[in-house]
Amino acid sequence: MKRPDMLYECLECGNQETVKSNDHKIDGRCCKVCGGHNMPKGYIGFDSAKNKGGD
Repeated sequence: MKRPDMLYECLECGNQETVKSNDHKIDGRCCKVCGGHNMPKGYIGFDSAKNKGGD
């Protein structure tokens, strides 16, 4: 199963960035706008109801 992409948001300026699931640098990202710290906000393209039950 393909891993979903992640949405990151900057703690300082609120800028949001999409990170592809195959990107090797998932954690420790800096904001491209202000250089602040990005935190994961959620998954993109992931339907939890569809994947219920461990399929």
